[in-house]
Amino acid sequence: MKRALPLVAGFLALSACSGGGEGDARSADTTARSDATTTSTAAAAESFLGTADLPECVQGEEGCIAAVLAEMDRRYGPLEQACDHNAPFALPSRTMTAEVAKGVDAEGRFADPGWLRRLDAVFADLYFEARDHWEDEREEDVPPVWRTAFGASDARQVAGIGDTLLGMNAHISRDLAVALSIVGLTAEDGTSHEADFRLVDDLIVAAAPAVIAGVAERFDPTMAAFDIPGLDLDETTAGAVIAAWRQESWVNAQRLVAAASEGERAEVLDEIEANAQARALVIQAATTYLPLTGAAEARDDYCASRPSS
Repeated sequence: MKRALPLVAGFLALSACSGGGEGDARSADTTARSDATTTSTAAAAESFLGTADLPECVQGEEGCIAAVLAEMDRRYGPLEQACDHNAPFALPSRTMTAEVAKGVDAEGRFADPGWLRRLDAVFADLYFEARDHWEDEREEDVPPVWRTAFGASDARQVAGIGDTLLGMNAHISRDLAVALSIVGLTAEDGTSHEADFRLVDDLIVAAAPAVIAGVAERFDPTMAAFDIPGLDLDETTAGAVIAAWRQESWVNAQRLVAAASEGERAEVLDEIEANAQARALVIQAATTYLPLTGAAEARDDYCASRPSS
């Protein structure tokens, strides 16, 4: 699943086409600005999904998340079989997506399930694209926070919880804001999607303990108890912390959408990237294996002894 459209560049270009120069954009009235933003983000989402081999997701059809999960399964299987250190992120990403799918497909729970399906597809494909570029040795096309995550996992440098959290941080702190800015934050009538977005937070907080326990059982039992100094993050707070990262991404998406020019949007994205990378370095430092302990080898032996899912 590879796309021809460079995501951020495509979004910026489509957004820039929604109005005139920077001065014109700043002088436009609020209603006109909102209408232009809705139009441009809808166009970006359609272009993105149309080139992502996810036709079910262009209009947010019910089969959309099932198609995303199928692609996740295709990618996860070889990682699990090889006890690859990238698997402890791929598994919870897939499990959380499945939990969200249950909620989205529950009739009446969400105001706009189609929007959530489109968001899920764009969000997932950002990870797919970063992973594809990494595997193709196109590191210059991989966001820095993903380079940190993939590099640490490939080097078998960090504990299982480090692999998990480095991936989650890259995906939520960086990718989610971009995905939201592509699919748009409001419906055509101007209604905000924030209430639906926050309902997903509730699903994630509820599922987090079991999800982490499942990854620990399959790949690394040391994940059952952990502590990341400086981030107030441990096995008891993981769900709440992830929800807070998601709320941060909503605010960052608002900043991306509200930016008055391509240059301003690029500056916001640079700040998002820098903050995500700073968080990644904290996680990496807290979870790096001590030398000469054999911890990575012990983890690999444990993984090899466990049955595949």
